[in-house]
Amino acid sequence: YATSFDDIVIDSAGYIYAAGYKFDTPASDFGGPIATGTFGGNNALIVKYDPAGAPQWAKSPTTGSNISYFNSITVDNSGNIFAAGYQFGNALYEYTAGGASATGQVAAQNNAVLVKYDSSGTSIWAKVPDSGTTPTEFRGISTDGTDLWISGYQESSDTFTYDTDVTVTGINAGDNAVILKYDADGNGIWGKAATAAGGPGWFYSLTVTSDNVYAAGYQNNTGDFTYGINESSNDVSAVGVNSGLNSVIVKYVK
Repeated sequence: YATSFDDIVIDSAGYIYAAGYKFDTPASDFGGPIATGTFGGNNALIVKYDPAGAPQWAKSPTTGSNISYFNSITVDNSGNIFAAGYQFGNALYEYTAGGASATGQVAAQNNAVLVKYDSSGTSIWAKVPDSGTTPTEFRGISTDGTDLWISGYQESSDTFTYDTDVTVTGINAGDNAVILKYDADGNGIWGKAATAAGGPGWFYSLTVTSDNVYAAGYQNNTGDFTYGINESSNDVSAVGVNSGLNSVIVKYVK
């Protein structure tokens, strides 16, 4: 059955972590480690390899009644692994046996999910939005070694609660690009979406420097998108030149 890796990261000791999905319920053998799906479609997947490429472990959800998927992965300075993606529907998903679980808020739609694992592959916690009525998905994740930044989208002009005191309101009836900051314990610190938009938008990936975060994705049509205000209290805006998709990069202060 099909398997796919969508992202990869290497820790300070040279261990390799790959994230993506495996298809269907039969066991997938990654050269010793086995991952077994709980659903007859895509099941989120992480596999660890040593620096020589020898497989160490493979993990997929041990409970889950529909699609799950990891789009991206990162590792912090303590060797913890963080995977970002989505789980489908409002069922409970358990990410390792007896480990962390998360229940989606939105039935029959994607629910963004962030899962923390230790270096042995045990899930520590899993986070989905606390409230919201339409689809969400996490696409990119990056760390400065301590905190986490995540990019993706939320649909509609609804307000989504990602954690206590972290709410993000969409400006567009379609998809809204979103960026969020969490600490390593899964506590939300802030969340941002465009404050004015001429159409849908997504953030697919991001990277972090010592002072800033850069998010990359698209905004749709020739409208003016405002992503916030800068340190001089001026709007940070970008106007598309194409009636379809326009590539966009936005710089944020960490």
